[in-house]
Amino acid sequence: MSAPDLHNCFLRPPIIQILRAAGFHSARPAVIDTLTDLAARYLLLLASSTVDHALNSHAEDPIPTLDDILMTFNDVGALRPQKTPLEEDLEGEDMRGLELFLAWFSGPANTEIRRIAGCIPSEGDVVDVEDMGKEDYLSALKKKHSKTGEESRFQGTVLGKDVEDRPVVIEGGIESIKAWGTQVRSREQTAEPASTTMSSMSRTMVFSFSLPTTSHLSFQSYLTSPTHPSLPSSASTARHALRLALKKHKALLPAQRPAHLPSILTALHEYLPYLFALSQGLSSNPGPEHEDIDVILRTEIEVAWRATLSAPASALHVLHRAAQGARLKGCGLDFEIAFVLFTLGYVLSLRARTRVLNTVYASATPTVEQKTAAAQAAMKDLLAASSVHTYLASAGLGAMTSEAGHGPSSAPVPDMDPSTQSALASLAMAEATLLAVLKDDAYLSACIQARNKDDTEWMIKAPDIPKVRALLFARLCVRAAEYSEQAAASAGAVKSGGSSSPDSSGAERRKLDENLVNYMRVLARVGRAKACRFLGIDAEMAGKVGEGIAWLRAGKSILGFKGSLEGDEEKSGSKVTGRMGFSKLKRQWSERREEKRLEESASGKKGEQAAGLDWGDDAGREEEGRVIEMLEAKWMKMNDTVNTQAIPSSAAYLSRLPSGRDIHPPPGPYVPPHLDADHLARMRAPPESPGFADVGDSSEEEVGETHSERRGGYF
Repeated sequence: MSAPDLHNCFLRPPIIQILRAAGFHSARPAVIDTLTDLAARYLLLLASSTVDHALNSHAEDPIPTLDDILMTFNDVGALRPQKTPLEEDLEGEDMRGLELFLAWFSGPANTEIRRIAGCIPSEGDVVDVEDMGKEDYLSALKKKHSKTGEESRFQGTVLGKDVEDRPVVIEGGIESIKAWGTQVRSREQTAEPASTTMSSMSRTMVFSFSLPTTSHLSFQSYLTSPTHPSLPSSASTARHALRLALKKHKALLPAQRPAHLPSILTALHEYLPYLFALSQGLSSNPGPEHEDIDVILRTEIEVAWRATLSAPASALHVLHRAAQGARLKGCGLDFEIAFVLFTLGYVLSLRARTRVLNTVYASATPTVEQKTAAAQAAMKDLLAASSVHTYLASAGLGAMTSEAGHGPSSAPVPDMDPSTQSALASLAMAEATLLAVLKDDAYLSACIQARNKDDTEWMIKAPDIPKVRALLFARLCVRAAEYSEQAAASAGAVKSGGSSSPDSSGAERRKLDENLVNYMRVLARVGRAKACRFLGIDAEMAGKVGEGIAWLRAGKSILGFKGSLEGDEEKSGSKVTGRMGFSKLKRQWSERREEKRLEESASGKKGEQAAGLDWGDDAGREEEGRVIEMLEAKWMKMNDTVNTQAIPSSAAYLSRLPSGRDIHPPPGPYVPPHLDADHLARMRAPPESPGFADVGDSSEEEVGETHSERRGGYF
C-alpha cells in the first residue's frame, strides 16, 4: 500500500468517530471518502501555512510557535478578529475567537468526540485509573494485533519507532553502499551500454553499410614517374594505411566499429589526393597549380576489392554482405578510384548514422539543442555522401572486372553501375530530408523517452510537445518518400553483372542485393506515413479529432499494419478485434526477440556473424508505428469522452497527400582533392627507400578465407 493510501486509511476512523459524535449513525462510503479528503486537505493547508510563517518570522529557528499557529488560523479563516485594527489599538487585542475555540475544545462537543474515540470512559464503564486517557484507537489496535504487547513488530514503519542507522559491511574493499553506488554510476558514465545503441539499430532512418576490404597494391610495380619519382611510393604508403584501417574495422566487434570510423575517414582523405594525382599524370592533364605530372604505365594495374552491395546470384540467400564470396579483381586505376570513393560514401553515411543513434537513443534524454546539433552534423555527412555518389554516377568509371580465379568479365559489377550510384545518391538525400524533420519531431522523442528505462525526467514533468509546423513537415516527408521511390526504381533497374560469354562460364553473374532495394521501398512508406501523421496532427490542432484519427489510420495502412485501412473496430466485429490484438502481441514479441539478438551481437557473444543482424533495417517503420499507435490511443480516448466526432474512412485520405518540398538544395558536385604545391615539390625527390611489400600478409588472408569457406564441406 502506498503512503497516501495508508494515511487516508488512518484518517477515516477519526472522521467516522466525529460523525458518530455529531449524531450520524450511518453514511455512504462516498460521503466518508469526501469528508476524509476534505479533512486531509485542510490539515495539509494548516501545516504548510504554519511552516511558511515560521520560516518567514524566524528562519534561524524554524520551529513553529503559538504566534505562527494563530496567524495560520487567521489565514484559513478559522479565527477571524471581530474588531478592526483601530479598535484593537484602542481597546486591546481581540481574543474572542481564541476563547471560543478553547470553549469548544473543552466543551461537550469535543468531549463526546473523545468519548466515541475511546479516549475517555463512557458512563458505567469500569476502567483502570492509571490507563485512563492514555490510549487511543490506533494504540488499541496495535496492542490487539501484537501478541507480546511490544512495538518491535512495527519498528521501522510509520506505525512504530525509526530504526537506528547502522553501517552495512560490504565485502570486496568498498566502505559503504553509498560509495559502491558512486562507483557504479561513474562506471556507467564512462562506458555507455552497448545494448542501448544496438537495440535501436534496426529502427533508425540511416542505412548501415558494410565497408569493403582490399588486397595489397604497390604502385611502384605498375607505375613510374620521371617528374615526381616519389609519387608512386607515397601513394602506396597512404593506400597501405587505408587497407590496414579497413582490415581492423572488419575485425572489430559491432559495438566498437562506430568509434573506428574517424580513423578510416582520415586514411581516405590522406590517400585520395595521391590517387587523383596519379590519375592526373596518366591522363596528361595539368593540375590545379598548372604543374605537369608525368606518370608512365609499365603494366596494367590489377587490384582486388570485395563488393558489399552485390553477390553471386546463387548465394544471395546464404552469404552475408560482409563476406559475399571472394574479392573482385579489376584492371585499371579507375577501378581503384571507384572503390575508394565507394568507401568514402559508405563511411560518411555510417558516421551520420552513428551521430543519430548516439544522440536520439542515448541513455540520457537529449535536449533540443543536442538533437539539433547531431541532426545537422548527420545531414552534412549525408549531403556529402550524396555528392560522392553523384560524382561516381556521372564520372563513368568503368573497369574490367573478374571473379577471383577467373578471367576478365565483359560487364561491370552492379556496385559500379551508374544506376546504383544514382540510387545511393537519392537515398542519402531522402535520409537527410527525414533527419531535418527528426530534429523537431517531439512526438517521436516522447515515444522514445517513454521506453527509456534510464530516463527519470517523467518524475519531474511530462515531455514537452511544442507546436509543430505540421504542413511543412508533411511536405518534407513526402519529398523524402519521392527520393526513396526514385532510389528504389534506379536500384531495381540495375541488371546482373558478370560474364555472359560461353568461354567464361566459371565467372558467376552477380546481382544487387534485394535487401537494399527493400530498404529503399520501406523508407518511402515511412516517409508517406510520417506525412499522414503530421497532417493528422494539423487536423487535431484545428479541433477535427475524427479527421486526425483517419489520417493516423491512413499512415498505419501505408506502413502495412493489418486492420488499419478499415479503421472501424466497431464495424469489423469482435473476431477481427481479437485478431488485431493477437497481431499486435506477435509484433511486440518479435521486437523483443530482435532486441535480445541485437544485445547479444553488441556484447560479441556470437562473433563476426552477429554483425549482420542490422542488415534487415526497417527504415524506422516500427518506430513510426509506435508513434502513430500512441497518438491514436490518446485521440480515441479524447474522442470517446469529450468530442465524439465521426471518424471518416481512411481510404479516401491516401490520395490527398500534398506535393513534396525540398529543404536541402542539391549538393554541389564532388571536387576531387589534389596535392598542394609543397607536396608536389617534395615528390620530385627520389624515394627514400624501396616500397614495402606485404603480399604474404595478403595471401595469408586469402588462404584463411578459403579455408573458412570450405570448413565443414566435402570435396
